[in-house]
Amino acid sequence: GGDIIVSDHNNHRVQRCPAAGRGDCTTVAGSQGQGWGPQQLNGPYAVALAPDGDIIVAERNYHRIQRCPAAGSGDCTTVAGGQGAGSGAQQLNYPIGVALAPDGAILVADRYNHRVQ
Repeated sequence: GGDIIVSDHNNHRVQRCPAAGRGDCTTVAGSQGQGWGPQQLNGPYAVALAPDGDIIVAERNYHRIQRCPAAGSGDCTTVAGGQGAGSGAQQLNYPIGVALAPDGAILVADRYNHRVQ
C-alpha cells in the first residue's frame, strides 16, 4: 500500500506515484508549470510529508520552502524563505533538503549558507 512522493525537479512539479509501480503518477504540486504562483514551482528539489499529509517542498531555484495541500489541489504556501537568495534570518540559498522534526518543526538543508535551519 501507500504511494511514493517524487520531486520532479526539471518538470517543476511534485508527483504522487503508486508504490507498486503500476498506474499513472499524478501531479500534487506545481500543476500550473514553472513560476512564482501559488500553484507553480521552480526546481523542487526535496519533499517531506507533514503529519496531516501536506507536502513540504524545498524549492531550490526560488530559495523557499512551500507547504502544499495533501489533496493535490489548492494553493501552496511559502513557510520559509521566499525573500530571495541570502543568508538573512528569513532567507535561504539553494535549499536542497527538508525534513520534519518530531515536534513538527521543518528542518531545511540550506546548501550555500552551509547550515541547517
